[in-house]
Amino acid sequence: MSLSSASYRALFDAAPDALVVVDPETGRIGECNQRYCDLCGVDRGDLVGRGFSTRVVTDGADADLLDRLREAAGNGGSVESRLRTGPGVSVPVEMRVSTVDSAVERSAESGTIGTAPSEERAIEAERFLVRVTDVTDRRHRERELERKSRAMDEAPFGVSISDPDREDNPLVFVNERFRELTGYDTDEVIGRNCRFLQGEGTDSARVAEIREAIDAEEPVTVELRNYRRDGTEFWNRVTVSPVRDEDGTVVNFVGFQEDVTEQRRNRKELELAYNLLETVRSGVFTTDPTPDGEFGYVNPALVSLLGAGSAEELREHPVDDFYVEPSERQELVEALRATDDDHVSREVRLETLDGETRDVNVTASLSTDETGAERVHKVVQDVTEHKEYENRLEEQRDSLEILNQMVRHDIRNDLQIVTAYTDFLSDHVDEDGAEYVSKIRESASHAVELTRTARDMADVMLEPETTQRPIGLRSTLEGEIDEIRSKHSEAVVTVTGSIPAVSVYADEMLDSVFRNLLSNAIQHNDKEIPSVRVDVADDEETVTVRIADNGPGVPDSQKQAIFGKGEKGLESGGTGIGLYLVETLVDGYGGDVWVEDRVEQGTESVLVGPEEADPEGAVFVVELRRAD
Repeated sequence: MSLSSASYRALFDAAPDALVVVDPETGRIGECNQRYCDLCGVDRGDLVGRGFSTRVVTDGADADLLDRLREAAGNGGSVESRLRTGPGVSVPVEMRVSTVDSAVERSAESGTIGTAPSEERAIEAERFLVRVTDVTDRRHRERELERKSRAMDEAPFGVSISDPDREDNPLVFVNERFRELTGYDTDEVIGRNCRFLQGEGTDSARVAEIREAIDAEEPVTVELRNYRRDGTEFWNRVTVSPVRDEDGTVVNFVGFQEDVTEQRRNRKELELAYNLLETVRSGVFTTDPTPDGEFGYVNPALVSLLGAGSAEELREHPVDDFYVEPSERQELVEALRATDDDHVSREVRLETLDGETRDVNVTASLSTDETGAERVHKVVQDVTEHKEYENRLEEQRDSLEILNQMVRHDIRNDLQIVTAYTDFLSDHVDEDGAEYVSKIRESASHAVELTRTARDMADVMLEPETTQRPIGLRSTLEGEIDEIRSKHSEAVVTVTGSIPAVSVYADEMLDSVFRNLLSNAIQHNDKEIPSVRVDVADDEETVTVRIADNGPGVPDSQKQAIFGKGEKGLESGGTGIGLYLVETLVDGYGGDVWVEDRVEQGTESVLVGPEEADPEGAVFVVELRRAD
C-alpha cells in the first residue's frame, strides 16, 4: 500500500526530531520540518532553497560539510557541530545522516513531499535526510560528569567505587590518590573486593562494622590498619556510603580513604602530653595576656598549689588575684614580647586561696593561634622549701666562715703558743719529763696541721665553684716533699726517678692533696722508721702519682670508706678530714684517687691487687688530667 504525498508530509512534520533534506551535490536544503524551523528560529521559507551550511557553524567550505555528511551516511556515524539559532547565537547539535533513494518531490501547490514516479517535478536522485538533535543538555551533563570525574580523580584523598550488583561487590573505579596511597595500579584492583588492603594486623571488628553497614545500605566510617602493595602498614580512615538512583535503589558504594597514620601518631603524642601535664608535680596553666586574664587549662598540680578544690573553682578567679604583686604578671607578658627567646622565667610570690604565700618560679611562653589571638602558657614550680633551704645554707655558710676565721687565727695562734712553750719547757725538765714534753709538742704540731687541713676544707666548702687551670706538677709536689722531710726528719721520703715537668688541671689547693697524703703516710705509720716512696708516671692524657708507705696497710673493707665515699661526709670510718679533703679536691679536678696494697718482693716494692697477698703497706694513687 502506498502513502499519499499528504501522508508523507504529515509524517515528516510530526517527527519528534528536526529533519532536513539536503541535496548532496549543491548542499541546498530541499525540505525541512517545523521542528527544524523552530530550532533555527526562522520560517520555512527562509530555509528551503538556501545552503545548509548557512545555518551550520563550520571552519571549512561547504564541500567539507558535504563530505562529512556523506561519510556519516556511509558508516552510520554522526557529525557534531553547532547550529546558528540567531544573530551571534548557536547551539551544539548532533547530525545523523541517512539517504533517500526514491524520488522526492516538492509540490509547489500543496507544499508536500512524497514519491511521484510520473509527476513532472520528480527528481530521480539521492538526497541526504539529516536528523538534527540539540545536544545542549547532554553536553551540559557530559561536562558536569567530566567535572565530577576530574574532581574525584584530583581529590586529596582516595576515592573508590564498587558495584554491589556484581559478585563480591568489586571495585569499578579508583582515583589517582587511591593508587598513590595503596601502591596498586588501576588494573590490579578493578574487579577485586577492597579487602586486599587488609592484613594480619587489621581489626576484624572494624571490618565487620563496614560489612554490616553495607548490608544495611548505610554509611559508615572506621579507622583500619591497612597494608600497601609493598607490605608497609598505614592507618586508613575509611568512609563507605551508598549511592542511590532516582528510585532510591543502591547502585554503587563510594569509599573514601584517608591516610591518618600521622594524625594518630600526633593524637597519641597529644594524649601522652596531656597525661604528662596531668601528672607532673609542677603547676601548668594557660591564660590570655590581657590585664583581666582568666585561667584556661589548669592541671591538678596547680589546683593543689593554689589551694582550690577543683579546676572549676580556680577558674572563678582571675589570674591576677593570686599574684602578691599583680603588676608582675603583666611585666612577664611584656618581657615575652620583647625577647627573642621562646620563654622567660621569673621568681614571683603567689597567695593561695587559703591565704598562704608561696615562692614560685614561673616559666612562660607566648603563642599566637590562627586568628591572631595570643595565649600565654605557664609552668609554675613551687620553690618555697628550696628558698628556705637556701636561706639555711646561707646561714650555715656564714657560721662556717666565722669558724674558719677562728681556725685560721685564734685556735692556730693558741696552738703555736703551746708549741713555743713546749720548746721552752724542754730546757727545764728532767729526762722523764722530756718524754711528756715531746708528746705535747707532737700533739700540738699535729693539731696545727689539723687546723691547716680544716682551713683548706672550709675554703673548698665556701668556694661556690672551682676554677681549674694548668698547674705545674713538679714544683707543687717537690715543695710538699721538701716540707714533709723538714717536719719529719725521722722518716725516709724518696722519689723514684724524676718528677716530669708536666701540668695538670687543678687549682691553688693541689698542694693540699699531696700534703695530706704524705702526712697520712707518716703519721699513721707503725714502723720505727717510716718509709715513703713517690712514683710519677704520665701518658698523653693523664698523670699518675703513687705515694707508697711501709705502714700497716688498709684493709679491703676500708679502701672505699677511708675517703668518706658512701658515708655521710666526716662521719665515715676513714682516717679523718685530710683524706676526705683529698677525695673532694681530686674529684673536682675531674681526676680519681684510690688506695692499693703494697707487697715487698726482694728489694723492690710492687703493687698488686688484694687477692694476691696480705697487705704490707699501702699505696695511695692519684690520677689527674694532663693539661699540656
